[in-house]
Amino acid sequence: MLLLAMVAAALGGATQPEPHEAPAPDPLARWSEALAALDPAKPGAYFELGERIADRADHPLHTQTARTLFVLAFELDRTARQSQGWAASACLALADLESLSRDRQWLLAVARAMDRSGGTAPAAIEPQPPLQTSFLAATALGLARSGEGDQARRLLARDDVRGLLGSYERLLSPLGYAGGLTALEARLRDWPCRECGNQRFVKKASGGQTTARLCGTCGGNPGPTLTPEQRAAHLRFESLLLRGIHRSWSAQIIADTGVPLRDLDPEQLAPTFRVDPAKRYWRSGEWTDQP
Repeated sequence: MLLLAMVAAALGGATQPEPHEAPAPDPLARWSEALAALDPAKPGAYFELGERIADRADHPLHTQTARTLFVLAFELDRTARQSQGWAASACLALADLESLSRDRQWLLAVARAMDRSGGTAPAAIEPQPPLQTSFLAATALGLARSGEGDQARRLLARDDVRGLLGSYERLLSPLGYAGGLTALEARLRDWPCRECGNQRFVKKASGGQTTARLCGTCGGNPGPTLTPEQRAAHLRFESLLLRGIHRSWSAQIIADTGVPLRDLDPEQLAPTFRVDPAKRYWRSGEWTDQP
């Protein structure tokens, strides 16, 4: 009897199905209804839902979905007959989610461009200043670099020069002027050298003889102390000013003083985040182009 019971138990165990693991919960389950209700005619709804998901994100898929929503809000607003301003807001929201400084700076630059242009074509992003103004602005920076503070201040007193550098004030930070124009003007007050007047040496008469020695204040090299990177950024900025400000370099220099960077082209935002703007409907747990 015992043997029969053991055989029956073994056979019974063999016929029992192995327990299946419960399927992992869908991280987007709580958002599925709101996602499915989105209407492409209302880009603001995409943006607002993206904000809600980003604020409560506790899963990588939440952050990815928030990014997609911001990109779709950007595209829907940018291509609408009349922009409601969501494109610039979407760029700012995307910038908040980025960990790399250069990507944040690019998104902020696109946001500013969209805010100024109201979503118009890239050609309207960066207006050209007069070449004479660009030349004087470059000259002012060159004078600042070489310690000619008085002359640089005279150029900065011009409204056009000050206005141009003020428009690109944050580009002064890589040059060593973290406070923008205010920091630049503060540094200019230190020059010319108070000891040698930028002559690089100091003369001294003694016993009917005149001797000269290297200036102890500026060390014979007047001008602010710059790191090699700051000096290179200075020269690059001056050179580009002399060639005229335009989109291709403003996007580049804005974040990392010359490392190649994407242009301020709104068309590049969706491909950058690998989002297909045509797939704007959430159906059965995925984005599709079918309503």
